[in-house]
Amino acid sequence: IFEFRAFDHIYILTGGGPADATMLLSILTYQITFASFDLGLGAAMIHAQDNSDEQRSSDFWVNVGVGLLLTAIVALLAPVIAAFFDDTILGPVTLALSAGFTIASFGIVPANLLKRNLEFKRLMRAETRALVVAGATGIALAAAHCGVWSLVGQSLVATAARAAFVWHEARWKPMRVCRWMHIRELAGFSSNALAFSAVNYWLRNGD
Repeated sequence: IFEFRAFDHIYILTGGGPADATMLLSILTYQITFASFDLGLGAAMIHAQDNSDEQRSSDFWVNVGVGLLLTAIVALLAPVIAAFFDDTILGPVTLALSAGFTIASFGIVPANLLKRNLEFKRLMRAETRALVVAGATGIALAAAHCGVWSLVGQSLVATAARAAFVWHEARWKPMRVCRWMHIRELAGFSSNALAFSAVNYWLRNGD
């Protein structure tokens, strides 16, 4: 419970660094879910043997579906989270941040398509632009005395901007198709990738 209560102070001051020295489970959870939506679903596309447009489209629609599902779940849990920590502001903050799952899901396949094609320059350009836009948004909201909503706005804008910019750089559009055989392959690899991330955290921070 302490780790989740200390999240805001440590995240703002260090972001879990340097070299994960101040990394908490709550910060890692935020980075995996709200910040990057890295549940192993996009990485599955990089390692998939089938790199057809049908495979990419299936991956895309699965990611969007999972994003919508997680948004709904977190939104429903918002009042519970606020009550658990006895902080009323956590309700609307959690509700707002839940939209990040759906927003991020649209950029997962385009971003990983750039990685698969070794287009790291384009990916870096997209992420840099997103950081600039999000940073400017956060500063503007902070100057307007928006308090915690400055961080919420910055996070959502960063997610939306990254999705938009990687989509532009990838120059790819999904087909209206989603095959079960591709979904099964995706689920198998992504579950292993997510399990590895969790085990890796505990091995590095178990002491």
